[in-house]
Amino acid sequence: MARIVGVNALVLYANEPAALAQWYEKWLGITTLENADDGNWYGEIDDDHTGLTFQFAIYKAPEPLAAGARSTMITYRVDDYDLFVGGLERAGIAVERELADYGRFARLRDPEGNPIELWAPFAPPQPD
Repeated sequence: MARIVGVNALVLYANEPAALAQWYEKWLGITTLENADDGNWYGEIDDDHTGLTFQFAIYKAPEPLAAGARSTMITYRVDDYDLFVGGLERAGIAVERELADYGRFARLRDPEGNPIELWAPFAPPQPD
């Protein structure tokens, strides 16, 4: 049986792709550039942990998306949980924090209602 062997791209549909692209760059550090041929925004996310690169894109929705929460969440790994999440909170972005046995999570939504989860493993104990 054929199977999925990887992830090529993370694609979000948006009513206002330019504004959403600016928000992702400002608050999550994901830089995208508009493609003049199709009006969509494209970038990459380099995963230092796995060595993989994921394509990231924001497309203009073919039909207007209804206001409200979306149902597919993307989890992003962050390098400094406290600095990253604290910066969002200081900017007035609502963030829900959670501790789990396998790391720390922060959940929020982008301006178009897409759920976002930030994750970082617990820091390893430092030698004395």
